[in-house]
Amino acid sequence: MKSGSALAEPISTILKRFAEGFDQQFSQFLEAVKDAPQALIEAMRHSALAPGKRIRPYLVTECCRLVGGTAEAALPAAAAIECVHAFSLIHDDLPAMDDADLRRGRPRSPACRT
Repeated sequence: MKSGSALAEPISTILKRFAEGFDQQFSQFLEAVKDAPQALIEAMRHSALAPGKRIRPYLVTECCRLVGGTAEAALPAAAAIECVHAFSLIHDDLPAMDDADLRRGRPRSPACRT
C-alpha cells in the first residue's frame, strides 16, 4: 500500500453492511432445518444468529470473489463456516465448562435451560 493511501470505506462500515445482508441469508439457510426438535431449532437459531461482526463469512465470500467466483456462490460455504464458529462458542459455554446465565452479554436461550 502506498504511503497516504486509504480504503474507500472503513472496514467497520464494510463489515456492518456485509453482516446485515449475510444475516438475512444465514437465517434463510437455518430455516431449512425442519427435522429437528423445536427446542433444538430455537437454541440453534438463538446461538447462530447472535449479533457479530461476521468476519469469517466475509473472508470466505471475498476469497471466492478474488479468485473469479461470486460472493453469492460462496454463501453456503460462508454459512457453514459461521455454523462451525457458533458451535465452537457453544462448546466453550457448556455447563461443565462455564454455567453462566449470560453469553456475550445476552441471556442464555430458554431452550438451553432444560
